[in-house]
Amino acid sequence: MIYLEPERFGNASEDTWNAYFYSEEPDGYFKDAHMDLSLIVPLSEKAERREWEKSKLEIVKDYILTMTSLR
Repeated sequence: MIYLEPERFGNASEDTWNAYFYSEEPDGYFKDAHMDLSLIVPLSEKAERREWEKSKLEIVKDYILTMTSLR
């Protein structure tokens, strides 16, 4: 988020981060969805081991793969 919205998250307080991460409101990055980092981060941390291939979360996999060269 620091790269996507540097003015909002560059020097954000813990309250700002928590409000974003725990929000269920759409964030605009996916239509009608919130970028749920509790799903994205664990899969992306194991990306080189191709753990994402086991996931049935196609939208999440597509998002991770657009940010990497793992396909």
